[in-house]
Amino acid sequence: MFEFFAPGFDLKAAEAARARQGAGHVIEPRDLYPDATGTLRALKAAGYTVGIAGNQPEESEAALAASGVVADHIASSARWRVEKPSPAFFSRIIEVSGHAADEIAYVGDRLDNDVLPAKQAGLLAVFLVRGPWGYIHARRPEAAQADLTIHSLEELLPALGSL
Repeated sequence: MFEFFAPGFDLKAAEAARARQGAGHVIEPRDLYPDATGTLRALKAAGYTVGIAGNQPEESEAALAASGVVADHIASSARWRVEKPSPAFFSRIIEVSGHAADEIAYVGDRLDNDVLPAKQAGLLAVFLVRGPWGYIHARRPEAAQADLTIHSLEELLPALGSL
């Protein structure tokens, strides 16, 4: 993406410069979709264990926690040293959660990185049709393999309750 919009852009150098200025990896509530924090709170209130894990730098863990996100577990591929769609990533989710694979709903907006590998790992695969990847992947026949398909996180708790 950077090569297209800013040819020659050095991401590592830009990140290092931000860190030197004290403006490292920051995630603020305004960076999240409007339904994210409310849904996480509702899931916790309903008794669900909530975990967040993704292909992110390790700094994202502290940044998410500082943003007020409600979660029992926050993890990054950088700390785990394994990225989606590796089966090892989804095995790590199962291990950290303390739950059996079939007790875990994994929500993602990509078929290749989220839905299909989660399903292969035995998790309940929830396809969130949102954002560029979600809309692009929703057109693919593999989208029918999702256990649940939602268009808003607000649909998640009722969908889980109906299972």
